[in-house]
Amino acid sequence: MNIIKLFTFCLVFLLLYSCEKDELDFIDPSAEEIQNEENFSNFRRKVENPYTISNMQTALDSITKRVKGGKLQSAAGKKAAALKTKSISPNMLYIQFTPKTLEQEGLLKQDSTLALIDYPLGYEYQEAWFKNRAKLKEGEIPTYYTSVAIDRKLPKGVPHKVLAEMYLPQEDKSLEGRRSLYRNSNNEIGDLVDVLLNQAFKQTGNEGLDGLGILKKEGETQSESKLLGVGIGSKWHPEGTLRIWDDHIGSTTKTTKILIGYETYPCGNRGGTLYGGDDNTAGLIPLDGEPCTRPIWKYKETKTQGSYVPLEGAQVLLRDTFTIGNEITNSDGYFSFDRLRGKKRYIIQWERYEYSIRNGSLFQAETRGPKRNSRWDHDIKGGDDEYHGMIHLGAYDYYYGNRFGLTSPPTNFFTGRQMKIAAREINGGSTGSSYSHIKNDLSLGIAAQIHIKAWSRSSDRIYGTTVHELAHAAHSIVDRGSYDNIVRDAYIIPWQGGAVKNNNRRLLETWAKTVEIIFALKRYRDDAGNPAYAYFTQDNGFNLNNYQRVRITDENHYTSGGYDMIDDFNQRAEYSSSSYPIDRVENYTLKQLEDALVGAKSWHQWRDNIKSKYSNSTEIHLDELFNNWPN
Repeated sequence: MNIIKLFTFCLVFLLLYSCEKDELDFIDPSAEEIQNEENFSNFRRKVENPYTISNMQTALDSITKRVKGGKLQSAAGKKAAALKTKSISPNMLYIQFTPKTLEQEGLLKQDSTLALIDYPLGYEYQEAWFKNRAKLKEGEIPTYYTSVAIDRKLPKGVPHKVLAEMYLPQEDKSLEGRRSLYRNSNNEIGDLVDVLLNQAFKQTGNEGLDGLGILKKEGETQSESKLLGVGIGSKWHPEGTLRIWDDHIGSTTKTTKILIGYETYPCGNRGGTLYGGDDNTAGLIPLDGEPCTRPIWKYKETKTQGSYVPLEGAQVLLRDTFTIGNEITNSDGYFSFDRLRGKKRYIIQWERYEYSIRNGSLFQAETRGPKRNSRWDHDIKGGDDEYHGMIHLGAYDYYYGNRFGLTSPPTNFFTGRQMKIAAREINGGSTGSSYSHIKNDLSLGIAAQIHIKAWSRSSDRIYGTTVHELAHAAHSIVDRGSYDNIVRDAYIIPWQGGAVKNNNRRLLETWAKTVEIIFALKRYRDDAGNPAYAYFTQDNGFNLNNYQRVRITDENHYTSGGYDMIDDFNQRAEYSSSSYPIDRVENYTLKQLEDALVGAKSWHQWRDNIKSKYSNSTEIHLDELFNNWPN
């Protein structure tokens, strides 16, 4: 019985491990209201699929019959030539993927050109549906949907079902060269694609679906036959630029027009007497009759810290009711798709191959843009969109950017699992954000390994917090055995002494804090060209100056020790106070400090590895630096 109690006690501690004192909070279906999707059917409308082979064949047969009967003529008024196309064959597949394991989900997402969403195609959705959709049960992997060309190779080993074989004439390249126009009995004209879609949509009650199959009225002007400036039936170029507000890069000047009063002036050229007023409001009052008045405006310029910056590396989806595609924004935030027909909805999907940002639960975070047939230039500021965007930038820089030669966090390619990042809309305060690879192991990676709780915080802190948690994940890759040992001694073993716990926690958190500071300085000081920037400013307005203003008694785990080995700033001397750490160590690199983590199972082993691996003129002060913080 004692052994069972001990095992239970250890398991509880194991489950409670997380960074920054955060609890491991799995979603409890019994504690939250679980509702069936059908309860929200009024927030979405199912569209009868007009692209089924049977419906498209019926539409083609109808057009062929009308051509033969003379009811559908050439636009020139002559009898239309007989259609060469006799039968319809599928060129697209609507597919449902149901991965059962994280490895299968990883296989599914290996192809970055395969656009996936975790809700069905074939519906018109209202925003309320996304806000109220039923939450997944604990351990449940989302079902994914896509539509692909019929000859596309699919990921092997992932369970899937073909929901529909479809024929989309707008995707049929053999029809691109057919420029013959047809006129119906209503004097409406269109090419074969337009006419075929028009008929197929009528048969399923979907006239005008996605802005397709709309015929031009005979005699309409060019402007009248356009939707949002794009000619009906013609192709257009989906593109745009995405920017996000960053409150620590640059500044923005806003000019406000303020009404401060009115001035009088002569209504005509009749002369008058000079009227003197404030703010240069002097004018002439006519000798005969009442003077005229006009408003006086004052222009006030207000400078605000922050500006819109390019949203780099974001995945943009382009979808209509039954098709979907994707592209990635470049360093300028620009994206571009091939030319196509119809109206499409732009969506920012906060996901890349290596990581997926969740909207607080287990669903994929998205920013749903407009449905249109023109470009989309969008500025993101405030709310969960900005929150997700800043988390994305932190993850993007760590996985895909310049990470100073550091080891990558766990990758989908090697682990077969995508890093799940839950964007929690709470400000964690003392419970903070969290990472735990132990939680990942217990849940098979289904639950989010990282929880970001930085809602309402400044841009640099959201960015830095994301980097911090990913640094923990990367630490587990640098030396998994040593990392497991550190975690066990710091959090799991209940009888472990206070000194060991403190030293091991200090190693875990100081390393992650060091990476956090360096990444933030690169983005906000170096790349932004702001040499005065220092990381970071607390909610009370006090700037920690890259953690150099953190006193010894303020923090025993999240220390400046790692960054102190890199910088040349001795805070005890600079601030003339023994409350601050003495730091006479400098000029180590971040990569050197990471390499010294190999084999380091404690705070002091990390120090000893640094001593033995590198030659540095200030290494004689390493003991002094590491001893600043009490056990």
